[in-house]
Amino acid sequence: MKNSRLYKILTNRYAMVGLAAFLWMMFADDYNFISQWKLRREISRLEEDMAYYQTELEKVNEERLIFKENREEIERFAREQYLMKKENEDLFLVVD
Repeated sequence: MKNSRLYKILTNRYAMVGLAAFLWMMFADDYNFISQWKLRREISRLEEDMAYYQTELEKVNEERLIFKENREEIERFAREQYLMKKENEDLFLVVD
């Protein structure tokens, strides 16, 4: 048993220190494998959010340009989105 190759590797002090350093880096260090995985997942989620907000920003900028040009569009938008009405009007909501 003492002459086996595995026993010699495991009793080698450099191999033991290397294994201990590897285990420390994988599980106990501040930048361990689990925290790196969580951080990469968070970065991925934030990049998806950033792409979503970029498209929303483009939509809002297009609406803003339309509203600058046309007063009737502002009124239509206010009626549809914020349920605004004129002074002598009644508002009926139809829900599908």
